[in-house]
Amino acid sequence: MTAVFGGLGAVCGDMIVFRFVKNHVSNDFEYIVKSLKKQKRLLFFRSRFWKLKAIRFVIPLLGALIIASPLPDELGLMLLGLSKVRMRVFIPLSFFLNTAGIFIIGIVAKNL
Repeated sequence: MTAVFGGLGAVCGDMIVFRFVKNHVSNDFEYIVKSLKKQKRLLFFRSRFWKLKAIRFVIPLLGALIIASPLPDELGLMLLGLSKVRMRVFIPLSFFLNTAGIFIIGIVAKNL
C-alpha cells in the first residue's frame, strides 16, 4: 500500500515537471540546437550518432530507468519530455516506475 500511495504522489509531482519540460524547455532546447547547427559550432549533434533511429528509443529508456531508480527524477523527466512522450503514455509509465522503485526500496530496507 505504501508503494501505491507513494507512486500516486510521485506521479502528481512528476506531471508538473514533465509538462513544464515538454511545453517550454524542449522548444528552447530545439531552438538552441538548430541555431548552433547553423553556426557549425555543435559538432556532437551533427555526428552519425544522432541520425540513428535507435537513439529515439534509447533516450526514453534511459529516462525511464532514472525515474525508477532512487536518483532524483528531474533528469529522467527531462529526457522523456525532450523525446516527446505523450502525456497519456507518461502518466501510467511514471506511476508504474515510481511504484516499482518505492516497492524495491521497501523490500531491500525490510530485509536489511
